[in-house]
Amino acid sequence: MYQIPWKKYSEEEIQEIVAYLFSCRGYEVYNLHKVDRRGEKGADLECSKTGETSKVLIAIKKKPRKKDIHQLEELARREAEVKIYIYVEEPSASFKRFMNRIKNVSFWDSRKLTREIFNVNTRFYLFLIIENYIKKSIYNIILSFCKIYVDIDRGEIEVKAPMKADIQMLNLLWNAKDRSASLHKSLRTLQEFFENIDLSNIDGKTKKSIINGFLRSLFALHYNSLKPLELLLREFLNKYTNNFVQYCVQTKGGSNWRFFFNCMPQLLPGYIIDSFEKAKQKYVEIKAILKDEKNNFSVKNNLSETLGDISRVLANEAYWLEETVDDLLSIALFGKWNVMREKTPEWLEFWEYYQN
Repeated sequence: MYQIPWKKYSEEEIQEIVAYLFSCRGYEVYNLHKVDRRGEKGADLECSKTGETSKVLIAIKKKPRKKDIHQLEELARREAEVKIYIYVEEPSASFKRFMNRIKNVSFWDSRKLTREIFNVNTRFYLFLIIENYIKKSIYNIILSFCKIYVDIDRGEIEVKAPMKADIQMLNLLWNAKDRSASLHKSLRTLQEFFENIDLSNIDGKTKKSIINGFLRSLFALHYNSLKPLELLLREFLNKYTNNFVQYCVQTKGGSNWRFFFNCMPQLLPGYIIDSFEKAKQKYVEIKAILKDEKNNFSVKNNLSETLGDISRVLANEAYWLEETVDDLLSIALFGKWNVMREKTPEWLEFWEYYQN
């Protein structure tokens, strides 16, 4: 099983993730660390269910040391049926010795925490892996696009005529086209495959095997297509900035830029807490619109639906990257938009008109 890189997250971020995990289990989660530091008494999170008196108390420390023994002692003394202490880095020797003497607290390391997220909310687990190891390249590409777009708006970049294509530029763009097209088509194939099979009655071992295979395929696409595409586009932006500026001018206000500006990190370190807050607000808005108190908006657990949906999301992102490369090729071959229009055959203009 691929492991979530817990070391990259802050302690507060891990608390938010664990709170989300237990909310998926049907608990109301009270973050004592955030709202009642004086009332913690060894626990960062307090989880309860309506109609039940028992509680789950959770303490979270990234790398426990000797000074954290007091918190563990307090947690061990609390009256609760379930008490959990979570750590994601190796504890100090003194803390580990004390851990071994505590019998009424369950200890979760990084692997145990990853397994729990995998079992409770597979979609969330997959996106934590994908955003940390794969989508970072997509974000790097898109952020570099958006920076130039914003710099043009601020007047920090002068709009100049694009360079005409030479062998070096065309080789670079054809390589980028090859990588973006293979990425897009491969992800569409995964989408079609998982949208048309039924994985609702598989056992846990088979589920884990399928998910590992799915992630391996994404890692292969990252290595063979996405990462090289990131490097190729970075080289293009550095060498042929005027051509990309022309692309920004020609497509300004188009759906491509709405996508690029909206495609921002959500589950990466530094972003995840804000993403949870926005998700809570959206939940309240949807609930108010539907006025259905019984609707808990639970995530579907059908594995084929989950993998198909994730493939669709990634394929849509790959589509916009491929479209961008296509536009850059057009500018390389035909120059500015008005010049390009003059050289466009009438049949193609007719077709484009009815496509739009």
